[in-house]
Amino acid sequence: MHRLIMRAPSDMIIDHIDGNTLNNQRENLQITTLSRNAMKGKTALNGGLYLRDGKYWEARMRVDGRIVRLGRHPTKAKAQAMLDAARAHAWSARFNPDGFKLAP
Repeated sequence: MHRLIMRAPSDMIIDHIDGNTLNNQRENLQITTLSRNAMKGKTALNGGLYLRDGKYWEARMRVDGRIVRLGRHPTKAKAQAMLDAARAHAWSARFNPDGFKLAP
């Protein structure tokens, strides 16, 4: 039923924002990719931070199969904050392939 309500392309997924698959109200549905839908899971919150040259922390994440580089940060806490903000943005935004600068 949710696919009919949203008229989604066959290669996209319909996500129930509140997690209740019986709640098919339009405001509870969003069209997304499998990758972005997986970001809601607990395992998606692991990793993404890398210590480079012992000097700075690099934050990055994968969106729709492509790596998004989120910059270099002087502390692990700042890199984690950037990663958390980027994940929140990627999830909260309706499907928009131009929403990030993507690494080649």
